[in-house]
Amino acid sequence: MDKFAELSIQNFRAIKSANITLNGITVVSGINGCGKSTMSKLLYYIFRNANSFEEIVSDSVRQSIEPYQSALTSILRSVRNANALTYRRYMMFRSELENLDVESIAKYTEYLRSLKTSILDSLTDEKQTDIHILERDLYIIKSTLGLGAKDKVDFPSMVEMIIAKMIEKLEKSNQLILDRPYNLFARRMEEFFEPDVLKNVSLKEYESMVYGHGLKNVPELHYIKKVAYIDTPMVIGQTISSQQPIYWKEINELAKMPPRKGYKLSINKHIKQDIMNGDATFDDDYFAGGFKYNRADGKIFDLVDCATGIKSFSILQMLLKNLFLGDKTLMILDEPEAHLHPQWIVEYANLIVLLHKSLNVKFFITSHSTDMVSAIRYISEKEKCLNNVSFYLAEQVGSESYSYKYLKDDIEPIFESFNKSYEKLDEYAR
Repeated sequence: MDKFAELSIQNFRAIKSANITLNGITVVSGINGCGKSTMSKLLYYIFRNANSFEEIVSDSVRQSIEPYQSALTSILRSVRNANALTYRRYMMFRSELENLDVESIAKYTEYLRSLKTSILDSLTDEKQTDIHILERDLYIIKSTLGLGAKDKVDFPSMVEMIIAKMIEKLEKSNQLILDRPYNLFARRMEEFFEPDVLKNVSLKEYESMVYGHGLKNVPELHYIKKVAYIDTPMVIGQTISSQQPIYWKEINELAKMPPRKGYKLSINKHIKQDIMNGDATFDDDYFAGGFKYNRADGKIFDLVDCATGIKSFSILQMLLKNLFLGDKTLMILDEPEAHLHPQWIVEYANLIVLLHKSLNVKFFITSHSTDMVSAIRYISEKEKCLNNVSFYLAEQVGSESYSYKYLKDDIEPIFESFNKSYEKLDEYAR
């Protein structure tokens, strides 16, 4: 089995041991509480963050310059009457600065240099007599610079020091984007997982570490460049708050992307005619827009009001049409069968196999459905891509811990583990 990407977990949450290879369609089975969702989220956040390193740097730099931005706001408040236009421009510029990429860093740095000149000119203009520095503002500025109340530093010098600090941190961020230091990546992962994720979890790409303890720099990924995580189709079309999982918001944003030329027409036709009897779209009209299900008879429904099965297929259809699905994409599907009736479980499994065979989309699927597991197994064999399908089973090794066994394409052990439900039925039905 080619190990294009391999996730290794030791003694993390419910997982005692797991070595999971991603080389096509990877199916992980096990009872509730064995760590399947933990594994899904680890893969999502590792791949997402590694492929969005500029965003990590942007957030880090924004946090580091925030105290100086506040101090600069205090400075501009003091000279506001003297130069009201400068103050308004700065507040507008600051509010628009959401993502600090290389281009915006250069733009912001240039702006700060011109702003410094403007402020210093205001302070030295003999005609200006309405510059008043409040004690509170002076305290904020000195505190930010690490100056004590008794330190004698004139106001123009403090202006220069504040802006110099901001420019210094901004210019360093360009190097951070190039160097991709692992400590920033690790810090971001700790926002979603406990600290021992650093030493107990690793990810390799082509046998080389891209996430794990001891790594100094995060290499740019090659095998997986795009990732999406679906744990419920119910989130499509919903308003997602900042307290809810980021992958809920991202799947909505991905599905909103407009169709592009070049998508696989035969697969889309199969979804429209053989499964959904219709087509899913996104309408960006402010008042009447949103996700729509356009049924074959011409009737249009809000996708939010449709059955969960329609939502499940609609998400994949929209990602197919906007070319999100491709050979560098990993789709993480957490128990997709939970929202489908038996016939559509088989249809969904068939669509997964077709997307992998035709577009080389990678899938990581957690499941405890015999229908889903067997459908993926036997449809892949029929489509002659079984070599790219791997099954894993969580086996209990302690009271609350599990090790994951690699089964290759042998699904019988999964069925044997599922048979325990019948044993329970016999126990309770006697």
